[in-house]
This record gives sequence, structure tokens and C-alpha cells, in this order.
Amino acid sequence: MSEQYDRRWTEHSHAIAELAAGRMSELVPIGGRFVSKDEAEEDLMFDYLTAAGFHICDTGQYEMVATRAVPIDEISIMAAISQMRQLASERGYRLLSVEAGDIEGGTAHVLASEKDYIPWWEVTG
Repeated sequence: MSEQYDRRWTEHSHAIAELAAGRMSELVPIGGRFVSKDEAEEDLMFDYLTAAGFHICDTGQYEMVATRAVPIDEISIMAAISQMRQLASERGYRLLSVEAGDIEGGTAHVLASEKDYIPWWEVTG
């Protein structure tokens, strides 16, 4: 992982702690927004993320949202974030964000993201 990528990445510890507070026996869908470099990579990205145990719930132009159920505790959430970053790094994909909740519906909580990432549902104008 490059230093530039690390400087551009931030984990929203308050959102992680808020999600994990008092709900340890539950599961939550946590997903990453992965972006490929070109259209040819999309099929490979789909196969790669599916093989890693993720459910592909949304696709767009070079972007794919892949989710999996994760126990709601800080250790499991941090492990999921780390795994998604590793998966993206291994294949040269860009990971825009890691989110929990209703990712397709636009009411998810951003747990980690590129430094200046703003979710589409919070963009106004």
C-alpha cells in the first residue's frame, strides 16, 4: 500500500464506535465501494469479490458495491475494513468507502473512506 493512499484514507472511529455500542450479538451488512480502472476489469472484479465471500449488491460505471454480514463489534468492523482495503490493494482497485447499513438505499453510515469522500446521498445541488 502506498503512502499516498494511506494519507488519503480515513477511518471514522466515531461512526464505528456508535454502530458497535451495545449491539454485539447482531450482524450488519458492511460493504465497500470498489472502482476498477476500466470496463474490462469489471467482470474480474465481480468474480474476485464473489470468491472472497462478498455479495455484489450494486454496480455502476466501473464501480461495484460488495457487502457481507459482519458482527457488530469494533474488532470485527475494523477487520472488515482492513480486508476490503487489502482486496482492493491486491488487484489495484480503488476503494472509495466502507459503509454499514442500507448501502443501496443511501442511508448507510460511512465507516471509512478516502479523505474527501462524500456519499452520493449527502451531495446536494
